[in-house]
Amino acid sequence: MTTALLLARKDLTERLRDRSFLIFGLIAPFGIAWILALVAGPAFEGTFTATYRVHDAAGFVGGSLVAGLEDAGFDAALVDTADAARTAVDDDQADAALLIPPPSFSGEPAPIVVYGDLDAGLAITVAESIAASVGAQTDTARLVLDVTGDPAAAAAVGGATPPVSLVQATTGDRVLDGITYLAVGMALFFLFFSVQGGILNIIEERTNGTLRRLLVAPVGRGAILLGKTLSSALAGLLSMVVLAVATTLSLGADWGPWYGVVLLSVAGVIAAMGLGALIGTIARTAEQAGNFAGIAATVLGLLGGVFFPISTGPGFFDAVTRLSPHRWLLEGFGANAGTAPFTAVLAPALVVAGFGVVTGLAAYARRSKLTGVV
Repeated sequence: MTTALLLARKDLTERLRDRSFLIFGLIAPFGIAWILALVAGPAFEGTFTATYRVHDAAGFVGGSLVAGLEDAGFDAALVDTADAARTAVDDDQADAALLIPPPSFSGEPAPIVVYGDLDAGLAITVAESIAASVGAQTDTARLVLDVTGDPAAAAAVGGATPPVSLVQATTGDRVLDGITYLAVGMALFFLFFSVQGGILNIIEERTNGTLRRLLVAPVGRGAILLGKTLSSALAGLLSMVVLAVATTLSLGADWGPWYGVVLLSVAGVIAAMGLGALIGTIARTAEQAGNFAGIAATVLGLLGGVFFPISTGPGFFDAVTRLSPHRWLLEGFGANAGTAPFTAVLAPALVVAGFGVVTGLAAYARRSKLTGVV
């Protein structure tokens, strides 16, 4: 153990003197987070708004729909004709129009038409979701009209419940604020670059023969590898701690309680070390390992959403993004900075650490490829 600590201290001292660690471990993540906070920070903190025009040819739900949209914080108005609604969109006075068709007296559902500006993508998506919800209520009112022939009864059914309502979602316990999201995202992204320095050092020593001479010395091979990987772990933890303190003091980021930050940082370091070690068993040179590690860190970071939040839904894409340790770490830091119970922090940390253990065991099974010694 003494040998491992001595090697770790030596390698860590060299790493701290290395400009690449200062750049990838401290300067780059803080600098990019600071720039993004200035440029995109206000957008993260903004609230989505949209302007809608509604024409209800059926006369069942138009009034309650507009009232629900206004209660939800949207700018909405009921217009007399469909042409007026379309004109409002064409003249940039509205993002989208919802056109409710007249009664058909056939019992067949009649779709609600959404007419929108192509530049208002999110507003159109919201309008389509509203149309699907309103359509069911309109069809029910139309069925009442077909059965009873009483427009008043149909209108009463159509306006019985607001088609749109504002619901307070309890997301504060699991979601980072904009500035903190940028700070945490950049720290996690560059963590996988800064930690790989220890693995690159092993490959360089393997290439020039230094590692072989060290492994045949009268010390345990495990102690040698432990010491060299331990220096990478300490460098990664140091990077996370410095960035957490720096972004908190200078940008106002809120990382949450320190023990959650430490737990998630340790899990992230384990994942980065496991991945780096596995890549080290595949690459033949330090340059090749650096390229492979850079590609892996970039792909996993993008999938995990370190640069911007990724809206994931059910299906294949959601399953793929869950393969990224970055996504789990962001969820963990979100829970840590909010009001979620500590178990909400512990679960992502265990998943990320498990990622590192699995990749680390795979690397250990191929350790002769890393050290060059069977």
